[in-house]
Amino acid sequence: FRGDTCYYESMHRMRCKDGTYKWILDRGKVIEWHGPGRPARMIGTHSDISHVKQTELELREANAYLSGIFASAEDVAIIVARPDGRIALFNRGAEHLLGYSAAEVVGRMTPLAFHDPGEVAAWGERLTQYTGKPLAGFRVFQVGIEKGMHRSERWTFVRKDGERRKVQLTLSKIFDESGQDLGYLGVAIDMTDYLRAMEAREQNDHLLQDLTTNVPGVIYQYLSRPDGTASFPYVSDGIWDVFEITAEEAHQDATNALRRIHIDDAATVQASIDRSRTNLVPWICEFRVVLPQHGIRWLRGESTPRRAEDGSTYWHGYISDITQMKTLEFQLREQATMDPLTGAFNRRHLETHWQREMARFRRQGLAFAMIMLDIDHFKRVNDSHGHNVGDEVLVRLGRLLRHEVRSTDVVYRLGGEEFLILCEDTDLGGARRLAELLRDQLRQHPMPFPDRVTASF
Repeated sequence: FRGDTCYYESMHRMRCKDGTYKWILDRGKVIEWHGPGRPARMIGTHSDISHVKQTELELREANAYLSGIFASAEDVAIIVARPDGRIALFNRGAEHLLGYSAAEVVGRMTPLAFHDPGEVAAWGERLTQYTGKPLAGFRVFQVGIEKGMHRSERWTFVRKDGERRKVQLTLSKIFDESGQDLGYLGVAIDMTDYLRAMEAREQNDHLLQDLTTNVPGVIYQYLSRPDGTASFPYVSDGIWDVFEITAEEAHQDATNALRRIHIDDAATVQASIDRSRTNLVPWICEFRVVLPQHGIRWLRGESTPRRAEDGSTYWHGYISDITQMKTLEFQLREQATMDPLTGAFNRRHLETHWQREMARFRRQGLAFAMIMLDIDHFKRVNDSHGHNVGDEVLVRLGRLLRHEVRSTDVVYRLGGEEFLILCEDTDLGGARRLAELLRDQLRQHPMPFPDRVTASF
């Protein structure tokens, strides 16, 4: 994390479910940073190298007669060199990896024939500085093993046909039962295809990141587990714009994002997720979030679910900010149902509200009342004072009505000087009392001319 090395690498044992242990080669790399010294995302692999470690331990304890066992291994290259460097054992895995037959190399070559000369020279310079003595050739391996610096390193092997292969090479000394030095053991695992796959994956990750950087909203993968926990295994950088949380917070726990949902919409969103998970139908939902910096925002999400073998459910989709669209929608809806002059609702809104009140009356038997009124002699006002003054009278009347009725009552302008009030849970007596109150208030209400304005209810 300090940046001293390009990769993180460790070999250690891990306990399996059945209680046994496996040797693991753990290797990873930071691919995304919040800033200097602040890693954001790391990718890596756990490779089972138990068979390599087991082979290494057996070779250290066994005698020269175990070469037949080494020769039978085909997936691992095992090379044994005598103390003078000449190869004594070259198994099938080595033949497959390097393209030479055992007959071509045993007793005739040293491991230097397969190593990249530049890497050997670089290690020689490093060991020369470490020991203070000039080192080259096979002595680089001998001293490196003796100093414990070549136990397991990444090397480049050059095949007989010139192809270069990246290997994880473990080096050690071999002793017989009496402690006599028999030479050196090298166990190599071909990592070339694995490294190419990792490089391709990194490139794909970078490509995906580049493609999603300029996409409005967030592209995501959402995971819901059978135990009720959930997370976002993948989110694009837009997660901050949508939920004002970091990608790391989303990876850890989906609750970090879900807690931003407006309390009035939380149950609806959860119900839509449950319905999508149960029926494996697309999830489509519009909801509000409350963000620390930008307050209330409207979001729209769409994704497609997929069931995993362990019972988990994955969704792949996107969430975008639709606040501007919603604001325009509300404005259009208001324009369609509101009288622009008086601020009262219009006939279109009355049709919907009337049907709802009738259904409520039929279902629950709750009474409601309607008060209709129109201004007396309104034509005389327009003729005497002009239409602008007449409009001001309508505005003041609408404001008076909305102020005096309850919050559950609705004021409508039916047209011209005609108004209507729909009163919930109100019988005839209650409506009559309200009408008397409004008539008295209107008679005393100031108007833009000295005369009083009255209305018939």
